[in-house]
Amino acid sequence: MSKNRTRRALLTLSAAGLFVWGVNTGLRRWGGPGLAFEPLEDPKGFRRVVAGEVSRGAFNPLVGLEPAEPGPPRLDDARLCDALFAERREGTVPVAAFSDYFCPYCRVLTEELAARHAAGRITITWHELPLLSPLSEPAARAALAAGLQGEYPAFHARLMRSRVAAEADYLRSLADSAGLDADRLIDDLTSEEVTRKLVTAQQLADRFRLYGTPAIVVGQTLVLGSVTPATLDDLIAIEADLPPVCSA
Repeated sequence: MSKNRTRRALLTLSAAGLFVWGVNTGLRRWGGPGLAFEPLEDPKGFRRVVAGEVSRGAFNPLVGLEPAEPGPPRLDDARLCDALFAERREGTVPVAAFSDYFCPYCRVLTEELAARHAAGRITITWHELPLLSPLSEPAARAALAAGLQGEYPAFHARLMRSRVAAEADYLRSLADSAGLDADRLIDDLTSEEVTRKLVTAQQLADRFRLYGTPAIVVGQTLVLGSVTPATLDDLIAIEADLPPVCSA
C-alpha cells in the first residue's frame, strides 16, 4: 500500500471514530429524563433531539461521497406521512427506522425496536437506506424482495444477524432457510416495487437530512445515531402522550 493510500485510510478511520464519538457524546448530553428538542425547519411539524453537531447535521461524514447523478424528486408533504409511517396502529407510537446491514449499531437497534413492537408499544415502518458498502443495496433489495412474499421483518432480522453477501447462491440459501420462494426472490431484486421502496426511502432521507444510519423518527421526533434502551423508552413514553403529527 502506498503512503498516500495509507494516509487516506487512516484519515477515513479517524473520521469514522470522530463520528461515533460525536454521536455518543451527544447522547450523553440528552440521555435521561431531561430530553431537549428543537423544531425541524423541514418537514414542518417534526422536531429533533438536541444532541450536538451530529444531530444538527453540521458535520456530514459522507461529504464527497454523494452520487454524481441527481437524486430522486422531492417527496411532497401530501405523501410524506404515508411514506414515513406506512404501518400505523391506533394506540401505538409510529416509528420509522432507517438502517443499513453494514451499520453495526443498526443490528442492536433492530432488536430493541422489534421487542417494543412485539409488546404493542410502537408500530415500525422499516426503511432501507443502503449507504455504507457496495453490498448494502443488494442486501436491501433482498430484504424488500422478501417483503413481497410477506416476510420482510423475518428476513430483515436474518440479514442483521448474518454476514452479508450479495451472491445469488447466498441469497437463495437465505431465502430457502426462511421458507421463501428463492427463484421469485431473485427475480424480484430488480422489480419496480423494490426499486420504488428504495427511492421512497431516499426521498425521506433527503427531507429529513439523514446522512447516516441508524436513524429513527419516533412519532414527531427525529434521532440520528445510536440510542440507549432507557432513552428510547423515555422518548416513546413522551410521544405516546402527544397528538400525532401523522394520524392513523
